[in-house]
Amino acid sequence: MEIFLGAEIEGPATSKWFDLQKEFSVLLGELKDENYGDTLTSIGIISILMHPEYFEGEGYKERRYYSRKNKEADIRLRINYTDFVNASKEIRKGIYISHILEAITIAGNKAGDGFDLSRLLFDVQRLLK
Repeated sequence: MEIFLGAEIEGPATSKWFDLQKEFSVLLGELKDENYGDTLTSIGIISILMHPEYFEGEGYKERRYYSRKNKEADIRLRINYTDFVNASKEIRKGIYISHILEAITIAGNKAGDGFDLSRLLFDVQRLLK
């Protein structure tokens, strides 16, 4: 299972997110040889960390895309910018873990019966906590 962590991000959130992204990408890399079923092999998780005013006029929309043909998902979800930036390092880590688990859950549900979502969630929680 390939899990890619990316972001649409700005301001002080950038360095705070990037530190977590580097750590979590290495940990999630341990899953690259794991097989959770034949309906999903790759998940792109894009965090949207922008000031709320950027969302006016429908900017930076969330996306929940799944391609059965390519067996991949592209999940783009917003994280509350103020909460993330102002949180302690431990709370920020929890916010990002919850964000990743939510994105994986969305992707796994879209992949359907041929995908072992519960095992992937268990493995991700084990690695990140």
